[in-house]
Amino acid sequence: MREELWYPSLFNRDDWIGWKKKGCLDLLKRSQAVLERIIREHYPPESVIDKQVINRLSEIEAKAAKNLAG
Repeated sequence: MREELWYPSLFNRDDWIGWKKKGCLDLLKRSQAVLERIIREHYPPESVIDKQVINRLSEIEAKAAKNLAG
């Protein structure tokens, strides 16, 4: 027998009055708010490549493009 229950955080288990007090957000609006929070907190992602390496790769790319162009 299960000892714990899990309720998804997006679903609202409040009664009508509680739901109205919390702004009458439907599932779509709650999911959009969660998405916006995740994007705000995690975007843009931190670079996993050091800035010096990125700069050097950009130099190599520019040099290669120049050589290919003739």
